[in-house]
Amino acid sequence: MRACVVHSQDVDSVDAVAELIAGATVELGASLPRVAMLFAGIDHDFAVVLEQINAQWPGITVIGCTTDGEMSSHILFAEDSLALVLLTGDHFSAVSGVARSVSTDVVGSIRSSVQDAIQRLAGMGANGGAPTLCITMPDGLTVSGSAVLDALRAALNDIPIFGGTAGDQWRFKGTKQFHGTEVLEDSVPFLLFGEGVVFSFGVDTGWPPIGREGRVTQVDGHIVRTIDGRPATEFYREFLGNADITHLTEYPLAITAEGGRADSYYLRAPGKTDEAAGCIHFLGDVPDGARVHITTTNRDQILDATRNSFQHALDDFPREGEANRKPALALCISCAGRKQILGSRTQEEARIVNELLGSVPAAGFYGYGEIARLATDGISHYHNETFTTLLLGGRAGTA
Repeated sequence: MRACVVHSQDVDSVDAVAELIAGATVELGASLPRVAMLFAGIDHDFAVVLEQINAQWPGITVIGCTTDGEMSSHILFAEDSLALVLLTGDHFSAVSGVARSVSTDVVGSIRSSVQDAIQRLAGMGANGGAPTLCITMPDGLTVSGSAVLDALRAALNDIPIFGGTAGDQWRFKGTKQFHGTEVLEDSVPFLLFGEGVVFSFGVDTGWPPIGREGRVTQVDGHIVRTIDGRPATEFYREFLGNADITHLTEYPLAITAEGGRADSYYLRAPGKTDEAAGCIHFLGDVPDGARVHITTTNRDQILDATRNSFQHALDDFPREGEANRKPALALCISCAGRKQILGSRTQEEARIVNELLGSVPAAGFYGYGEIARLATDGISHYHNETFTTLLLGGRAGTA
């Protein structure tokens, strides 16, 4: 497997995609890419971009989404840009699929689209077979990201799932997803990889738990009504006192993974606080009975977590007897909430990736939620405020 990453900051979509294609053609030479992932600023003309990509490489497999910012090893961090990942090589297999209108039947639509993709992957020969990895970039505004992940996990028998929900630059009006030449809403595009790939991952937040542990005692999906039998807002008041708790973005809730230690947790970012009702709306579902802590952070801790996430993935990357073997691609997905807090230091996340990776191409985006396994368990979780790293490569002896 070989990866090519190209990135354009041109705000004109025709010129931007022309720049992407020209750069990729030079870098790839005679190699023809088979799989593409596109990350795009919300104001681009996506139909034009996708049509031109397909015209250059007819029939190429494409998924992607709009974002809250794009990153790459070329430009580091940008907004309103186009970042394109291209994968080439004959010794791996991947198929794409998409579940449409998921808000009407999240389980059924995802199950049928995944079953179809699994059948197509099985028919692709020695490097096809059963899926070993799923990458997805779903809509997280029309349907719960947690519900999407639950449906994917059920359909895929808990193979590793990595990705993030699309963004629209903090407007929360509507995101777009891409599949082939289609520009979609309310959809879940995904890639399934077969036996010809190896990968590793890393996950970290930079938000350590503080204070005492509580237990969620009444919840409706993403709305936590009571913790320890008292209004959820009182749990936050124990730490924040009389401070304004209208916006709690900097104080997400750490949810201890089921059956895990207190240091094995994923985050739920608070959205709207209903002080009168005593409940808090989170940007993702919260399990009933979950063990929870309040968390807090600063910019240095956030960036330390970026480094930890990436270093963990590097340490775990399968070398298969080759100590100096490198991944083909780093795919990094970070949270729009991290970007809000980092502000002018946002670019440092991508700079850390470049520092650790060297010559390996990297790309990714800022979204409204992240999907990855925790380092301490084998279950893919829906995260907030988290930096996730996926390192992807071909098996030893393959190109």
